[in-house]
Amino acid sequence: MKFKSEQLEAINTTDINLTVSASAGAGKTTVLVARLMKRILDDGLSVKDILAMTFTEKAASEMKKRLQQELYKSYQSNDSPRLKKELVYLQDAQISTIHSFCLSIVKEFGYLIGLDPRRVSVILNDSQTLNLTDEALDTIINNKMKDPSLQV
Repeated sequence: MKFKSEQLEAINTTDINLTVSASAGAGKTTVLVARLMKRILDDGLSVKDILAMTFTEKAASEMKKRLQQELYKSYQSNDSPRLKKELVYLQDAQISTIHSFCLSIVKEFGYLIGLDPRRVSVILNDSQTLNLTDEALDTIINNKMKDPSLQV
């Protein structure tokens, strides 16, 4: 793929964290995978040191799949023991949705704020969120009806 100047800038920029934002089909995943490959191959970065976040599971899965394909191609062409390790590390790489990443942080460090580990297990889907929101609103309305002096 021939990259545009803005895409090349995103691929080649180092020493800072980067956000890539563009419309659907604009090549975000391709740019991010190229950036990650450059960092792994040219800069010696390990997959274990990567944090890549997206908004959807589909996008995260696609990015991981494409990175695996590119790593495997590079491994096949030079049989590098380092790239072989990186392919193994990729299984546990932090390439996920923002929600999944935040959940992993809360699971690991929730005890620091007194969070019960049993309450931190999954990300709610849309219907679960809607049900809990409805329950909370019903509780607020019922409590207000019982005691009109309550501040809401």
